[in-house]
Amino acid sequence: MFRSYVAAALSPLCITESPLANSGQFVLFRIGDTSYLVPGSATVAIEKRDNLSTEDSNRGGVCAWRTTGDQRWPVYLLDARLRPSGSGHWERAIFLPARPQPVGIAATAVQLLPQNEVSPVPFRPLGPPPAGGGHLFNAAWVHDTNVILVFDPATLALFLLNRAD
Repeated sequence: MFRSYVAAALSPLCITESPLANSGQFVLFRIGDTSYLVPGSATVAIEKRDNLSTEDSNRGGVCAWRTTGDQRWPVYLLDARLRPSGSGHWERAIFLPARPQPVGIAATAVQLLPQNEVSPVPFRPLGPPPAGGGHLFNAAWVHDTNVILVFDPATLALFLLNRAD
């Protein structure tokens, strides 16, 4: 059942609207060659690039827009150092709640992981936070020989919005 749900949720024609809100799943995604996690409950939507309006100018790191009703949700393309990128390969956008509208982050790959497969350990980074809302990461998951950082969703959304400045 889980596989069929994931296949349906990530099919090319499907827009995933909040089914992860109470699922306990995690969204594993890549920016370039680096993998990150965000709690699935913090996502508003996951969208294929083909279903978005791409932005050629890439002003402020915005590489695409999702139009829904009377709103346009920006998608931000970041490089490996989490700076706005002028170009790059990406396949999906993960949207997080924000004000005045949700914001998306472009990812080269996205995978849904059940909560029982992921065991992130909370931590508090040393030093002052680089983002106005706090530290970008609040946990890490050690998987095999890899350490995958877990984004704090609210801080990530604020960080993305501040990239437009």
